[in-house]
Amino acid sequence: MKKLILSNGAEGTHAGNITKAAETPIPQKYLLCKLNSDGTVAISGAADYPIGVATDEAEAAGDFVNVALLGASDTVKILASEAIPAGEIVVADSGGEVKALPAASGTYYQVGIALNAVNANKLVECVSCLPVQHVIS
Repeated sequence: MKKLILSNGAEGTHAGNITKAAETPIPQKYLLCKLNSDGTVAISGAADYPIGVATDEAEAAGDFVNVALLGASDTVKILASEAIPAGEIVVADSGGEVKALPAASGTYYQVGIALNAVNANKLVECVSCLPVQHVIS
């Protein structure tokens, strides 16, 4: 007899992915998401602490999306805001996208390492990690 395991239950633990309601529409897949205090998710900005990557679109607020949790899944695809070489540390950028860790001063959240080289507006495959803050002065 096989055992059925569902990951979207209200209680328990999840294996790399979780289903959450979107605070506002999420217009495309593979954008970083942050967790709001009410339990919904929203597109993450450069200064936000992201929890994962939305692998679904949300047409309206309240729609459910799958979120691949950073550091808890295999590799993840994320939309790149600029060209990124393979092997580079990738950090959160505005609009839920990622970019290579800049040399300019600032505070950045590392979300993984690029496994392939990409141009802007393309999907970069990353080994994800829990967000790590980098402060460059």
